[in-house]
Amino acid sequence: MSKFPDKKTRKLYMGTSDDEVGSSSEGIGWAGLYFKRKRQGGHIIVENCDGFVERFTYETTEALSEAWAQMERTLDRSEPEEEDWLIFEPGKGFIYVSQKGSTTAPEQFSGRDEALAWLKERMAQDSFFPDVWVVTERGDHLRLEMAQ
Repeated sequence: MSKFPDKKTRKLYMGTSDDEVGSSSEGIGWAGLYFKRKRQGGHIIVENCDGFVERFTYETTEALSEAWAQMERTLDRSEPEEEDWLIFEPGKGFIYVSQKGSTTAPEQFSGRDEALAWLKERMAQDSFFPDVWVVTERGDHLRLEMAQ
């Protein structure tokens, strides 16, 4: 089993890509930020404490910068609490959302935007705003900041 999910991720991680530049932030194992030089957007590469590497792609430089800043702000807590919401992205074109301590079936969505819109509505309805976490394919937890 490879520590990289695909060749692009390996290339970025190894620093051999000719259209990206990198920087890193310690905390979750390792995370690297790669801006596209001539286009908008870029990637965040995350290596977890088990050595597995994942790539998160952002279409705009603004979204990439926001995600990186959010990652740096949220490294202080690495595990969700019972009332927190979890977003599972198994990479097969759908996303599941459930509350950590819940025993009910998770909600299913076709994309992250749809899932986040549902979560915002649900939290506003409940007047309760717990943290929201993305659970990566490797089981790591990355906390998202949601505007109320």
